[in-house]
Amino acid sequence: GVTGATITFTLPTTPGTYNLRFFQNNTYTKLATSATVTVAVGSTPTLGVSTTTATPGQTIQVTVANGPGNPKDWVGMHTTAATDVQLLDWKYLNGTRAAPVTGVTGATISFTMPATPGTYNFRFFQNNGYTRLATSATVTVP
Repeated sequence: GVTGATITFTLPTTPGTYNLRFFQNNTYTKLATSATVTVAVGSTPTLGVSTTTATPGQTIQVTVANGPGNPKDWVGMHTTAATDVQLLDWKYLNGTRAAPVTGVTGATISFTMPATPGTYNFRFFQNNGYTRLATSATVTVP
């Protein structure tokens, strides 16, 4: 055995906080814990909209930037008062409801605004789930 060593680890790609733990002689007797290591997203994901006032039925562009690049990352259209699961429309970053084989970190997707007057927003979610990464500005349909 040795009393000291330098070991290299590859950090996970999932953002979060982690630590390393040193255990004794192939047991679960913990001898030490490292300082916290934070894995951050390269940049914060954002959602932009081509307009904040749209006519009923108008097609607008929603631009995603700095996403994590999962094939099943998606954008949903919601009324501003709705919960994340109460969506009006949704699309993967390829602009369809069929997941692409390869993910992308950015895209521009077309959405048709509802015929009903109201306030709407777009929400960017990670990997077919409801982990919200970004929310757009409000789009008003007068």
